Amino acid sequence: MLQKPKISIITISFNAYSEGLENTIKSVIAQKNTHVEYLVIDGGSTDLSHDLYKQYRHHFDYFISEKDAGISDAFNKGVKAASGDYIWFINAGDYLNGDAINQVLEFIKTNKESIIYGDMFWLEQGRETLLIPASNYERKIKYVMPFLHPSTIVSKKIFFDVGYFDLNLKRAMDYDLLLRSYLASHKARKIDYPLAYMVAGGVHDSDYLKTLKEVRCVSVKNGGNYLMAYLALVYTYLNKKSRLFCFIKEKVKVVL
Repeated sequence: MLQKPKISIITISFNAYSEGLENTIKSVIAQKNTHVEYLVIDGGSTDLSHDLYKQYRHHFDYFISEKDAGISDAFNKGVKAASGDYIWFINAGDYLNGDAINQVLEFIKTNKESIIYGDMFWLEQGRETLLIPASNYERKIKYVMPFLHPSTIVSKKIFFDVGYFDLNLKRAMDYDLLLRSYLASHKARKIDYPLAYMVAGGVHDSDYLKTLKEVRCVSVKNGGNYLMAYLALVYTYLNKKSRLFCFIKEKVKVVL
């Protein structure tokens, strides 16, 4: 029998007590098993988050609460502290779906790609939308983010190969890492399962145009054509505004 690789699930948080932090923690510990470690990276919260940390601390394999230099810095702290073969970010406010951990553990037993990505439920104003990334991600990755952040798991070897999250990026650091990984010949494979729920309102969603502008800069920095990157920005922004998202199943269904 093949041994299951270990997964390091990392939650980064800052003053997220009222933004669903407890749902995030509970969704992970409900599925956690001996093949999973759970790391919580807090940015020095001053709200009631620490009450939750005290309550659930015995479920954390690693915990730190200190000021950081932003999201990329918090991500990097988590990666460097992780001992797993794969890294999975479930940030404060997002939460795992159903049997997601076991689904991924079984999947990576026979699929050795560096990037595993799945479907995701998007929650906004009481509406639940199933977002389904396309399996042909290669067509899009040079200009747009083809994966969904909480439903993307990456091999830790990627960080040794292409480096960590760029501290200069405030919004598109995940796209930058995955694009650099793709350009370094790391492959991705899709798992046909909705791995997580993401609630509207995070930093990427708070000013979507700023996020897209940073995506454009990342694309061009990594060799993308400026005009194509600009057109991708406009197309994605207009689709977002018209609620098509750049992707289209309603519970609603949207194919990326």
